[in-house]
Amino acid sequence: MNQPTTDKDLQWLFDEEAIAPPPAETPEAPSSTPDAGQTDSEPMEGDYSEEIDGEVVDAPTPRGIPVKWLIPIGTGALLIALTVMVVILPIIQASATIIITPDRQSLEVSTTLSVQARKLFTRSLTLSQTVKTTGTAHQNASVASGYLTFYNSLPSPQTIPTGTMITGADGVNVITEQDADIPAGALSVNGQVTVSAHTTTTGAAANIQAGDINGACCRDYVFARNSQFSGGRAARDYRTATKADIQAASQDLSRIATATFGDQAQGQLRSDEAGLPPQCTDKTESNAVPGTEAAQVTVTLASTCSAYAYSQAELSRQEAAVFSQAMTAQLGSGYALAGQLAQKITGMQVNKADVQISENLTGVCSYHFTHQEILHIQHLIAGKSQAQATVLLLHTRGVQTAGVQIAQGGQTLPRSPEANTVVVFNR
Repeated sequence: MNQPTTDKDLQWLFDEEAIAPPPAETPEAPSSTPDAGQTDSEPMEGDYSEEIDGEVVDAPTPRGIPVKWLIPIGTGALLIALTVMVVILPIIQASATIIITPDRQSLEVSTTLSVQARKLFTRSLTLSQTVKTTGTAHQNASVASGYLTFYNSLPSPQTIPTGTMITGADGVNVITEQDADIPAGALSVNGQVTVSAHTTTTGAAANIQAGDINGACCRDYVFARNSQFSGGRAARDYRTATKADIQAASQDLSRIATATFGDQAQGQLRSDEAGLPPQCTDKTESNAVPGTEAAQVTVTLASTCSAYAYSQAELSRQEAAVFSQAMTAQLGSGYALAGQLAQKITGMQVNKADVQISENLTGVCSYHFTHQEILHIQHLIAGKSQAQATVLLLHTRGVQTAGVQIAQGGQTLPRSPEANTVVVFNR
């Protein structure tokens, strides 16, 4: 006998439906004991009816999201996506690169260092060199000079006044330069006197030979005769030796001597030694003094030199220590030598086994940033605008030039210090 379906039975059915979802489109097997009059036709697709105690009960329709909730949920999801894209992703991806170049300063230090020296030798060398002269001088035209002797055959003295002109056989005129007081003659002995005279013409033609004037002249019973006249020259320019000519030749010879002694010293150095410039004493002589006429001058140099060696490592250690102290005193801490230290020896003084070396040390000093300073820079500029960060960087110790690159064309640096990468560009 069939019993009516109760609410409890329906509740059990719904609970079972909720626990185990119905199989997907699988037709139910036919009952083993079909009721009389039931056909063998299978249920149609989507039919979830079930027979319970002789009654057919339809399965409940699956529950879904109400339509009225779809719009708010979709709007919320869209807002979340936009927030991630516009706000969160830029924050995550924000970065900046800070490019700085360290400050560089040139430094020159003058110092005198004492190192142990080893004497190699003392040697002498004589060198000579002939060079053309470079001085010039001008010579004016000049007359010839000589002497005239006057003879008087009268028994009384006679006088020939200064300025008396006499013409020689060559046609050259000669003028006396003083009065000729001729004594009186005595029988066969004539009175005579000699006075100076000069020609009226210049050049070599004025240099008349002795006896060019030889005969009566000036007064009765007076005769004249000349000696050899000389000194007549034409105007001309000529070369002379100068002090600069002699000095240039002397310096050239000194360089040759120093280089020669230096090469000789190199052959005697030990593997750990370096040679000092030879200490030389020079003596210079020339065959022409400055101002004298000469087309060339020969200079002779006598040089005596002593050569010394020293420990290069010891001198370098002292140079580095002196330069480091001067660098800290003048520039402050944080600087280090960039490249090699250049030295120029300006003087030496040897005292037995030691040598005092005076020299100029020159080097370029560059600032070196520590890890803590890099971290400070990252925190200093975090969250600042590009212009603010640049100003702060340029006022940071050790920074000479600064540049800021912000990713994605931003104008503000990330607030996270770690996102600001600092690159130190050493020139």
